[in-house]
Amino acid sequence: MVTHNILESYRSIDGITAVLEQIAEQPKFEFNMELAGNELVRGYRYYESEFKEFMPELQYYNKKALAALAKTS
Repeated sequence: MVTHNILESYRSIDGITAVLEQIAEQPKFEFNMELAGNELVRGYRYYESEFKEFMPELQYYNKKALAALAKTS
């Protein structure tokens, strides 16, 4: 992942689509993942709203978890 800088690919829909297309090329996958980029574009507003709801919750949880870890150190 680090060598190919895959995480950087997730910054754009084109990058996500490219990663999913690469996964779909692997013989063990037969789920039409190469079409997932189109689904992302089609449902972008929905996914964005879900993300905006989820991210603050995730940040809050992580802040609490890190504070708890700091107390045990």
